Amino acid sequence: MRRLPLILPAALAAAVVATDPARAEVRVSLTGSPQKRVSAVIEMWDLDGTNGIWSKVTSGDDFLILNPGGHAHGDGPPSIQINSVTQLPEAVWAFKIGRAMEIVWSRFDGEAWTSPVALTSGGRSFDPRLSIDDAGNRRVAFWRRGLSQEPDGLYVTTLPHAETQWWLPQRISLEGVPTRRPDIRTYPSYGTFLVAEEETPDGLTISVFNLPVSDGSTPPQRDSDPWGRQQVHMTGPKTWGLGVELVARPGSGGEVPQIQWVEGQDSSMLGTIYYDTQSLTWSRAFFVSVP
Repeated sequence: MRRLPLILPAALAAAVVATDPARAEVRVSLTGSPQKRVSAVIEMWDLDGTNGIWSKVTSGDDFLILNPGGHAHGDGPPSIQINSVTQLPEAVWAFKIGRAMEIVWSRFDGEAWTSPVALTSGGRSFDPRLSIDDAGNRRVAFWRRGLSQEPDGLYVTTLPHAETQWWLPQRISLEGVPTRRPDIRTYPSYGTFLVAEEETPDGLTISVFNLPVSDGSTPPQRDSDPWGRQQVHMTGPKTWGLGVELVARPGSGGEVPQIQWVEGQDSSMLGTIYYDTQSLTWSRAFFVSVP
């Protein structure tokens, strides 16, 4: 069984790492100032469509790389966010151990990436997405392959800013409804939203789970976050993922939620749903052709 690797130490670098074509690993470049502020975070990954193995990064400084060797072991691509409290990056990814896939978390402490911390235990978990709100509360959404007759499920685990122990993952998908490929994002004026694909007999449904905006002084409630759920779009029959993601568009109240995905068997349409900040409801989907 492969053990969690020790991440190679990172050193201060005066220059920002140049952007290469999409690759597997992540590099962090810091200024040489005493404050050690991040000057660049580059997410570089590319999954091979056949076997899911990362392409190698062939240039750059190894000591600035997150998860060196991940491409060789079949690890999943990282999700990276800057923690607004520490101003340093953190990352999660699916880490392959034998036949299992565990979700792990690492943060850059200003000198090095910390050793990965496992957020799951046993099973096969995929596609983690990291969200960090302005107070430094971390949430990771991922889906887990069901066992036997159990369907795939959607989970969230939380690490409040003032705590040191991640909560046990909380299942938020409906019983009996296969749910996969989440994305999660916090919008300061509207709360935390999580979007995922639900498999139904008629096709894939895009569903949104949400938490109301925090008052800024109340930390997350352990193991009992009251996620709401709403189905916002039904696609036709489809056996592959839609690539659903949460993005932000500018609005009078700051960042406004928006959902985007790829529609159509030939992936020729981009679907979009807007969040109405007056009625606090989602718009109907509309589509534009993509090259």
